[in-house]
Amino acid sequence: MKKNLLLLVALLATTSLFAQKNDSSKLRAGFGTVYDSGIKNVGYAFNGVYSVNRHWEAELSFTHIFKRKQLGNNVLDFNAHYVFVRPSDKLSVYGLAGMGFNFLRITDVDKDYYTDTRLGLNVGLGANYKIADKLSLAPLLCYTFSESGYTRLGVSIQYQF
Repeated sequence: MKKNLLLLVALLATTSLFAQKNDSSKLRAGFGTVYDSGIKNVGYAFNGVYSVNRHWEAELSFTHIFKRKQLGNNVLDFNAHYVFVRPSDKLSVYGLAGMGFNFLRITDVDKDYYTDTRLGLNVGLGANYKIADKLSLAPLLCYTFSESGYTRLGVSIQYQF
């Protein structure tokens, strides 16, 4: 739990510092839910997205998947988005590619645990649908290629600064 809190604080601090150095109107930050097909359980995600230009965005996100049976997972993702469809000012659709650091925690029957860190390559699709002046709904489908590949399906609410 301490490790999760430390990662969350680091993510929020990084996002705050990033917003102070750049045009903050290009920054979105959000919170949402996610389903992980590898563990077959749900979790939550925090993400920050910076719009580099009309077509490119950079994303930093932290995902925590709740423990199921003996397995839990935290993922730190660094992704690039390429916006390829923008049919209106309210909707944009993008492809994503990037890398994810998977921090697995495996508990045995004696309640002992060990951790494993795996690097994965992410590919996926996402969208942003503006539901209010500063709020958007952001669904995401992402597959992570790693030692044991898995799919994440999620949706978040993002605030544009």
